[in-house]
Amino acid sequence: MRKVILLIFFLFIAAFVPVYSFAQTLTPSSVGQQKRLEVQEKLEEKKAQREVKLEERQLIREEKRATREARLSEKRIERIRHFWQLLRRRLLAAVERLERLIGRIESRLAIIGGANEDLVLDDVLIQVADAKEMLAGVITNIEAADVEVETALASQEPKMAFEIVRSLVKEIKTDLMAIHRILVHVIGDIKGLRVGQGGAAEEIPTPTSAVTPTEIPITETPTPTVEVTPTVEPTGGV
Repeated sequence: MRKVILLIFFLFIAAFVPVYSFAQTLTPSSVGQQKRLEVQEKLEEKKAQREVKLEERQLIREEKRATREARLSEKRIERIRHFWQLLRRRLLAAVERLERLIGRIESRLAIIGGANEDLVLDDVLIQVADAKEMLAGVITNIEAADVEVETALASQEPKMAFEIVRSLVKEIKTDLMAIHRILVHVIGDIKGLRVGQGGAAEEIPTPTSAVTPTEIPITETPTPTVEVTPTVEPTGGV
């Protein structure tokens, strides 16, 4: 009988303990803790979403700001490019006028040499050849300045890059004035040749030049003030 009672007791213990343990896992405190964890996870998820949205807005603002700055930069670039084109046209116009004058001088020298084969024109012809060579160099420098302007506009250091452009423009203007002086001297020599031949000193046009140095602006709105105008006022002769 005692064995039966012990057996029943052990069976009761074996059946009751697991049920009690399972009930312990479902206590109100554990359920509340699980809910708190779920709430915390949701809060953290919402916080992460807010941070993502804030970063997206910041990115959009930065993109808009960069776009505005790029537009302003493009406007400055276009102003500088426009200014250079104005200056370039003036320089090329001066070159064309000098080319025409050289052509007229060469034609006059050919006539004078044909009329008097004993006349020595070597010195004058050398001066004209020098002027033509310098003028070809001016054209080359204008083309080089075209390239350097675009390089400077695309550079991260435009101020430094524009120093090359300024140097080229300065050289171009110096050469134009030097060519002008050579041609003035040549025209004087031609007048002397005609007087030396015993003829009347015919009026020969003397080129006039106005070359005003100008800076190329980098960030300011350019105001063209360049006058590069070696001009010829014909009154007869060459």
